Amino acid sequence: MHSAIVRLALVSGFCVLLPGVSRAQLIPPGTIETDTADSANRALELLPQREKKEGTPKQVPALYEGELEDAGPQYLLLSRPPHQWFQLLLDYQLYATSNAGLTEHDRLATDIMVFTAQGAVNVKPVLFAGGQLKPSFGLRYQVFAYGLLSGRHRSLSSTVDQPVKDLDFQTVTPYVQLEWQRDAWIAGVAGRFAAYLSEQTDSTTYQEWVPSAHAGRVFSLGPTRQILVDLDASYRFSRSFLPPGLVLPPSWFNDAQGDRYDLGLNIVYTQAFGRNWILQPSYRFQFSDYTRTDNSRHDYYHILGLTLAYYFNEYVSLRLFGSAEFRDSTDDTIPDYKNLNGGVAGSLSVRF
Repeated sequence: MHSAIVRLALVSGFCVLLPGVSRAQLIPPGTIETDTADSANRALELLPQREKKEGTPKQVPALYEGELEDAGPQYLLLSRPPHQWFQLLLDYQLYATSNAGLTEHDRLATDIMVFTAQGAVNVKPVLFAGGQLKPSFGLRYQVFAYGLLSGRHRSLSSTVDQPVKDLDFQTVTPYVQLEWQRDAWIAGVAGRFAAYLSEQTDSTTYQEWVPSAHAGRVFSLGPTRQILVDLDASYRFSRSFLPPGLVLPPSWFNDAQGDRYDLGLNIVYTQAFGRNWILQPSYRFQFSDYTRTDNSRHDYYHILGLTLAYYFNEYVSLRLFGSAEFRDSTDDTIPDYKNLNGGVAGSLSVRF
């Protein structure tokens, strides 16, 4: 099995953002959510390899008959490759969505292109609490474009005469994370800041600062199969912005309406076929409690995902993916929606 299988991101929702913010803040429709994608990536990193581990002693063949009896078995310690400090990732997704506006009625079906460029620094792991502690930090840049195939100038809905292309936006996300692993147990903490910039107004529409933590366990079903169960928690400190030129009284506009905490359960099954294929079905349940809204609001999400990927080598991969999202909210003003997605993607990842 290629070592790339345990290193590269392989999730359709790798560059997808979390739902639950108002449509005016330009949150894109689903595929797999960020936390689900993180858990799926962790599952890949924990998939057992068929290759010998670094530093494993390997018995050297005898030079002549009887050498083993004379001197005993001779061993050669396999060399440990140098630590790879940097990672660069380019990812391109094109997928169809049944509900771009995340609405309960009058749904907009369209296509979405997502381009991601990411750079990361991976600090050398250190021993901690009987396991390995792996710090890293990086910067992610994303572009979301709507209707490239189905029409950029289609109206958003039968009641809103605004072109689909006005939904286009970009995101910039610096992040830092600390991952720990001991045998089959994993845990980690992270922090990220995200800024959303509207292409229509060329201005920031939404920002959030997100501290998070997770813990989970891998259940091995053999050298090519496993199940990861991962719990996560996060809090979102948010800030929304009005469009340029629009001024409202403070009592009319709550710029912290996106503040909330999320609790999630992720279950990811990973199956490797031969040296090149990976299949990953996944499920996520998420509970969200909005803490700065006028009404009490609790949202419940169920997200099913399926990804099939092919690795050409340790750098390049292609994947097919699909997902189904369902949201129920206790706030009657928030739409309960369902959303189906499916598409193709390609990734280029280099470590050095």
